[in-house]
Amino acid sequence: MRPILFLPFVFALALPAAAQVCPPDTLDLYGGPGTLAGKFQDTLGEPDAQGWTHRDDSVEPESRWRVSTYAAAVLDPATAGNHAWWCGDEFPACPAGDEPGGYGNGWDTRLAWTGAIDPARPATVRVTGRVRHDLEPGYDEVRVEFVKAGQVVQAAAWDGTAVRDLDATVTYAPGEFWGPGGDSVRVQLRVVTDGAWSDEDCLWPTSGAVQADLLQVTVQQGDDPSWSSPVETCEPGDPRSWRELPAAGVGDFAQLWVDLPEIDPDRDNPSPQWAFVDDGQVVPGVGPTFVAHAAYPESTYAVTISGGALGGGHTLVNTLLSPPIALPEGWCGALLLGWDAYVDASPCPPAYEACGLAVTTDPAGLTGWQEVWDPFLRSGDAGRFHRPSVTFDLDVVPADTRWVRVLLQARQLPIWCWTWDPRPGPYYDNVRLQLVPSGLSPVPPAATPFSATAAPNPFNPAVTVAWNLPRAGDLEVRVYDLAGRLVRELHRGPAPAGAGSTVWRGRDEAGRTVAAGVYLCRLRTGADERVLKLTLLR
Repeated sequence: MRPILFLPFVFALALPAAAQVCPPDTLDLYGGPGTLAGKFQDTLGEPDAQGWTHRDDSVEPESRWRVSTYAAAVLDPATAGNHAWWCGDEFPACPAGDEPGGYGNGWDTRLAWTGAIDPARPATVRVTGRVRHDLEPGYDEVRVEFVKAGQVVQAAAWDGTAVRDLDATVTYAPGEFWGPGGDSVRVQLRVVTDGAWSDEDCLWPTSGAVQADLLQVTVQQGDDPSWSSPVETCEPGDPRSWRELPAAGVGDFAQLWVDLPEIDPDRDNPSPQWAFVDDGQVVPGVGPTFVAHAAYPESTYAVTISGGALGGGHTLVNTLLSPPIALPEGWCGALLLGWDAYVDASPCPPAYEACGLAVTTDPAGLTGWQEVWDPFLRSGDAGRFHRPSVTFDLDVVPADTRWVRVLLQARQLPIWCWTWDPRPGPYYDNVRLQLVPSGLSPVPPAATPFSATAAPNPFNPAVTVAWNLPRAGDLEVRVYDLAGRLVRELHRGPAPAGAGSTVWRGRDEAGRTVAAGVYLCRLRTGADERVLKLTLLR
């Protein structure tokens, strides 16, 4: 779990009367009438972050590369107990019977060598070595890349399982060299994996992703004798010149905007709102990205579809975090979170809303933060404002919780995309957190009458997916893995207005039992859809 940093600016509650702790109706903890909190503006109507922070949750902070003997013997059989660079993690053995260790979902990690050269002359750079890779074919791969000024040259890309000699060469011209001074070359091994099917979810057990050994870089400039880096043996005591590069992310696009464009015919919000659009400035060098929908004004900014700082194939995951909000000692009931959102459910890539709370039992609010997320991803009607409401009860927020932080997230899931159609939403405003009696459910917002739930969740062996339709119509209910591949179609055809449900028993279209992990259930009727995260336990 990503740690939550304590901010000195907090919202404390003065609740002297014990009767206020268990309110008969509702008690505002943050936001609501009579306060500017959660409205993100000052008394003059100017943007005010009010102590909220934001982060790029597409960043993978864990180290992926290490020197190890794991599956390294084949790379240098003459060396007993051979060591090599290993891109992987110590995942437990999967039920299929593979050995412990492998790789995970959504990785984008680089092992690099950097060296200085004479920038005035061309240079031919060659990298050699031995590589073993074990990756899901067609979806995950290891790449050999040379970094030039402003671009990455991919010299090779491999998937599947193989042991091979690495030998790749690229020529640099003056002005193409890398680095702040334009006087360096960089060679890197890069491992990129998609959102599912790996050792992490046991859908594709391996002994990978990659082992690399005996790496050496040779540089030739003009008539000068070529020079080479030491051979990277990875053995104890031998020098190492390759390094894992710091983890990168798509980018933190969260920013307060005033008078954002929208096409809701019934409502307008010119006041400050959080948005995650790519204007080419908040994350330099990746945009801008413009809306393709003709109903918007020309040059309206949109959520990035380029993968931001990581490039193609990656998606936005940005999270807003409120300052710490104090709970009264001895509180009881449940926490009701509501917010205003403008959503525009672009077909590709759709950007969904997600919400949660960070909670701690520490009386000072300094340590012990844990995050609890609502499993329902929201999209709403295209081009509409709506107000979601979510209840967090004692099942997920312990009774001895003393502080909470609100989490609002914008998350892209381009897993059903055939064409790209960028849109600007979501926008967030008017956040309100209330203490309510246990069992009080939020009133369904009129703008989003189509609702869906999944219970139990997590589940084993079966989960009931239920829905409520405002009117009769065609309905599709499909389960996908995190890579966007169809796992099971649960319903397709007419559905009456009102409540309905179906059951998924953790099997694919062929009737085979699927592995434990997270799946996405998409319910779609007309232009409206809902997505539920389903967690299967084994």
